[in-house]
Amino acid sequence: MIEVQEQERKRLSRELHDEIRQNLYSYVVTLNRLNAELEHPLIERLLEESKDLIQKSRDFSWQLRPSVLDDLGLILPSVPQKDMKSISILITR
Repeated sequence: MIEVQEQERKRLSRELHDEIRQNLYSYVVTLNRLNAELEHPLIERLLEESKDLIQKSRDFSWQLRPSVLDDLGLILPSVPQKDMKSISILITR
């Protein structure tokens, strides 16, 4: 059961990165080009909101599946979100 949950978290995290964030980055590039041509306060606001969405999606993706787990080959135990702040992991060699 834990392995299935981890696979789903990994899939969702990857989808957030590969699909949503990449589209948002493209949107930011387009807005930057438009802002260079027009310099309008609304464009600047859209840029800031887009950057905020990118950060929120990054945070959410990390909460779903920290990439360090894959780097170290670890599996995160199924822990309720409210308890996540109280968990610490010490890694030694």
